[in-house]
Amino acid sequence: MEPREDILSNINKYISRLFWLRKNVIDDETIEVVWDDRETNKVGGVVFKKAKNIWNNKPIINSSYVISDADLFKVLDILHRYVDFNENEYSEIRKILEFNSKNVLKK
Repeated sequence: MEPREDILSNINKYISRLFWLRKNVIDDETIEVVWDDRETNKVGGVVFKKAKNIWNNKPIINSSYVISDADLFKVLDILHRYVDFNENEYSEIRKILEFNSKNVLKK
């Protein structure tokens, strides 16, 4: 079953209403994008590590980061309270959450 377009088109609207995203530099190699609820309680995070040339055979741009860890279960749970989506749509919604995290990393 394909994800419903109405859910995917409105999910960013709910993300901007329900969450604050901030960048937390842990060290020279590691950056975490923290997902806070509107009361500034951490409800999730995506950890990025600086990519290394040994990870694949292609050259890597100096500022490339890869996702090394992600904890978005509470974020999905909170979103599910406001948006009625089913288990088949979780993978698409996770991609949207990762995309939002990557956008914060670029700033």
